[in-house]
Amino acid sequence: MEQMNKTFAGESFFTVGGQLDVTSIDPLTVAFIGGSLTEGEVDYEGTSLDNENLKWANVVIRFLSGLFPIRPITAVNVGLGGTGSQYGAIRFARDVLSHKPDLVFIEFSCNDCPSSDADCEGQGKRDRQIYLESMIRQCMEMDKVPAVVYMHVPVPYAPEQMRLYRKGCALKQEVLDHYGIGTVDAMADVLREFEAEQAKDCSLTWEDFLRRYYELYENGGFNVHPYASGYLLFAKAMINALTRNPKTYFSPFQMKDELCCKDFQSEINERYRYLPAASERFSYQGDWILYTADHPYESEDPTLRIRPNRLTRAHQFPDGVMQAYEPHGASFSFDTEADRICMPHVSAKAGLGATVYADGKQVGQTSCRSPWHGMNYTGPWISLPKGKKRIQFVIEDAHEDATVFRFGYVIEAFEA
Repeated sequence: MEQMNKTFAGESFFTVGGQLDVTSIDPLTVAFIGGSLTEGEVDYEGTSLDNENLKWANVVIRFLSGLFPIRPITAVNVGLGGTGSQYGAIRFARDVLSHKPDLVFIEFSCNDCPSSDADCEGQGKRDRQIYLESMIRQCMEMDKVPAVVYMHVPVPYAPEQMRLYRKGCALKQEVLDHYGIGTVDAMADVLREFEAEQAKDCSLTWEDFLRRYYELYENGGFNVHPYASGYLLFAKAMINALTRNPKTYFSPFQMKDELCCKDFQSEINERYRYLPAASERFSYQGDWILYTADHPYESEDPTLRIRPNRLTRAHQFPDGVMQAYEPHGASFSFDTEADRICMPHVSAKAGLGATVYADGKQVGQTSCRSPWHGMNYTGPWISLPKGKKRIQFVIEDAHEDATVFRFGYVIEAFEA
């Protein structure tokens, strides 16, 4: 890895003598990327998107402001609910590195949590590693390489889910250790707190302990989203770690020439381009309507139950979302030279699918199946023939009460 012309943001956190530099006046940009726990997208008792003070990322920013009292700090929180590290890698350059951050916090351990042991092998293992490594390698390409911190957040499930979660975290840790990246294990902090309290009160159960921090589902299970006290628990874990050993987290990570996932160089080094639904490159066939923040979705039909803010949140879809009513047979087309494409869906209730053609030949299918009107970033990736070709998405497979199809953009992937 060529390092001659690079600077390392982590070096600016310390004096020549190795102490934290509290006298620097250089501006500091701190970015956070992850799922809904990083975004703070909850609306349970005690916390909501409207209360910025309760987001763990914001608490950490206040801590950093005290640690570096005269450095102007710009915070960039691009956490996005329901997304994992695959989508994180796709949007990393656009949403994180475009801000030229000095420090990046990554949290995807929750949404990357395996659902079975099989998810920790083969493709499941690779997906949990190569997209994290992609984000790290993208940082390494910057002229100013940011310091990076990874956070394993608590997932308060039953013992079997907890075991799988920890197994998934171990897969991530292999990549993090390869580059010497500091990791904050908030789950370990939660367990230590529980064990300390249980030592004082042997009648305290794990379930009673978690009730303080997490919402309960009707079936008695715990939601991954915490109350306000739970978010502060995340922040406390991060602050404790940064306080105990700042060099572990603020120093430059190791710039390795050798990949951790050696057999997946093309996937790790792949680069992405967004093609928004409003792009002039698209041609539409059928009844399509563009919704934007300035022209939001509105409906008087009480049976649709579509959340308008899902179509108009500018930080997700700054160029708007295209929607087709009664979409069976509707289609859209565009030309591309990309090696692969995917379409992150804005989902419909129930399910819809699209068959994808390149120059009239079927090359894949993409589906949008979700029980609620929200986001669904599944893709999948579709490999394309080399060279320029005409792509067409034909909407089909509408079933149950799925009556709309909508999307914000197509993502084009190019081999490095």
